[in-house]
Amino acid sequence: MLPPPSGVRGALSIARDASLRRVRITVEILDGYATLRPWMSASVAAHAQDAAQQGGLLGDQQTAMVEAVVIGAALASRLDGAPPSGEASEAIALPLGPSRDSAAGDLGAADQVTWLAQVARAIESPMAAKIITQATSEALSLDTQSSEG
Repeated sequence: MLPPPSGVRGALSIARDASLRRVRITVEILDGYATLRPWMSASVAAHAQDAAQQGGLLGDQQTAMVEAVVIGAALASRLDGAPPSGEASEAIALPLGPSRDSAAGDLGAADQVTWLAQVARAIESPMAAKIITQATSEALSLDTQSSEG
């Protein structure tokens, strides 16, 4: 990938190469998804689905929240030094994309950017923070119980 532009020349290149920058950012985000994949958990996704539904989210908002929570919890686990989840192979394939499509990979580039922005907004919400905290503390509790048994 190209280094981030700087200076006046860089500012001009941003305007001129907007589509290249959009592709670059999208690739970097999806690279992050791939990096976090080993820490993604099917049980976190199920918990997020239930919590988002109870929180009154519907359709694409609910789907974006689930995706945001799975990513947020995976990132938190990785940053905490937790080993990869044993559920990674069972975890949902991300990105999900809007409900009208089977997967974000089926989206055009502009739609995919729109979807990733929706997930980014969801992950910054207080609801996501609360669900991530609940899901990760439940996962830690289950891990502790299974190692004691």
